[in-house]
Amino acid sequence: MTATTPLTLDPVELRTALNDDPEFSLQARHWNSTVRIGADGRNWLVRIIDGIVTDVDTAATPFDAWDFQLSGTSEHWAQLLAPVPAAFFQDYCRRRLNTEQ
Repeated sequence: MTATTPLTLDPVELRTALNDDPEFSLQARHWNSTVRIGADGRNWLVRIIDGIVTDVDTAATPFDAWDFQLSGTSEHWAQLLAPVPAAFFQDYCRRRLNTEQ
């Protein structure tokens, strides 16, 4: 296993990227949620109201409320966010089907 750079999230950059993405805006337009993103014991909360990311909290605690979580190691995040992810890596359901054989 090779060393992977720890996942870092710039809150302003993440909020801007999601809010400026036309596909995200269309698909999330009625979405109200708090998503917890986790990597290697660190957590961030992304608050979404009517499909608009309103806040990215970089100081999330175990006591903060969230609706669902996306979590993995920095290595997994690096593979998922690669310019061209490995086959099935960005599709959880197909990945599970592909690895349970």
